[in-house]
Amino acid sequence: MGEMEPPVSPATSPSSKKEKLKKIVKGTVKPSPERPIFGLRMSYLFVICFLATMYRYRYDNFTPDYWVLFEKDKPDPFIMHPDWLLRKGNAHYYILLTCLTGFMWYVNFVSTPSFLALRAMWTSVSIILFLKKVYDYYKFNRLLYLIDFCYFANIFFGYALWNVPIVEKDKNGKDREFVMNYSEDRFPEVAQALFCVINGPVGGGTFMLGTSLVFHHPDAYSSFWLHVIPMWFTYGLRWHKFERLLKHRFPDLSDVMDWRKRSSMWASVRYCYMPWVVCHAAFLILHPYTPLRKYETLFDWVAHGGIPETRDDPLLSWIGKVSLYCVVHFIMSMQGIVAAALAFKYQLVHFVWIGCVLFNCAYSGFWFYENTIHPPEGLDVSGAIGLTDGLKRSACAWSMMIPAYLYCRKYPSKAPIARSEIKKRKKEEEMVKKGKEE
Repeated sequence: MGEMEPPVSPATSPSSKKEKLKKIVKGTVKPSPERPIFGLRMSYLFVICFLATMYRYRYDNFTPDYWVLFEKDKPDPFIMHPDWLLRKGNAHYYILLTCLTGFMWYVNFVSTPSFLALRAMWTSVSIILFLKKVYDYYKFNRLLYLIDFCYFANIFFGYALWNVPIVEKDKNGKDREFVMNYSEDRFPEVAQALFCVINGPVGGGTFMLGTSLVFHHPDAYSSFWLHVIPMWFTYGLRWHKFERLLKHRFPDLSDVMDWRKRSSMWASVRYCYMPWVVCHAAFLILHPYTPLRKYETLFDWVAHGGIPETRDDPLLSWIGKVSLYCVVHFIMSMQGIVAAALAFKYQLVHFVWIGCVLFNCAYSGFWFYENTIHPPEGLDVSGAIGLTDGLKRSACAWSMMIPAYLYCRKYPSKAPIARSEIKKRKKEEEMVKKGKEE
């Protein structure tokens, strides 16, 4: 006779899982910290927004004269143009990119797939979008946009993902280590630095850049993927994966470093920001005197709205402009790093920060399409926002962040991550008591 299959326990049976999921959706049962209810319910918004977009910007409202998307005379995907409304030529992009966004939200905020699957998926999509973006940048003479900090941070983030020390259980129940390229004493600091950079200057930069959540072209959508999707990925890593991946080797990784010593904010500046800003400032100063002067940089877009007609500024005047730009960039990056450091400590604060960034991108995307249909007089068709508008959006995000942080700090037992830490402390206290009794 063959071996009998082990019985399925009621706690893990498919029917019990479905019943539990139904109760969670209805709100009658509070989910565990690993599967927050707000993440599940927010997933429904992607479906609703997609259906609303399909109805609002359906191509039947316009003459279907634009059937081919990749024509040579197609406009810049970041500029408002009727070509980018929902038509037969780009409907597949609307559907594909919307589903991709909803899927990434689900796997990072609701489901908990394996780390290896998450890493492979993020890397493959990022490479495809990056290659498409390089092609479009070459097409519009914007290759020097690739030296921006967001690209540098994403490359560093991808390198860290493929060199993270992973410890998991194999089939025999033994610990199995996949990769270990970082030194044990340095990896926790690098991990916190990357978290603060991805959630700070990269994600928080959407307020100043006016990054839009749009689906009409891969190049336009890749900006959202570059700035926002890594934040979602760090949410899944921070609150779902850290204990399973790294607890055997770095038990203190989930604790914020003492700010009175070497804080995670200083680590972000030390490992990520300072190496980039020094090289970037030197390149911008030398840019007008190199053969690459015909290519536009992000600094040109911010300072002049594009490539200036002439680059004949005196050297000292040019150095002053570049220095001012770098100082403002540093200040805005630091406020993002501070917000990310607060988000690293509390799960609710992290979710609020991500929600503010997502709402800002959705708001910008909404007005991108609305102004395409009914452009008001004097509108900048490039879609760029001013410094004042960016500061207002950032201030609105902080008005949501500060109350959430104060709430979690005043009532730490109600924070999901705090409950798990309290349980660990109780277990440690019980072990100490048992040791003393023995």
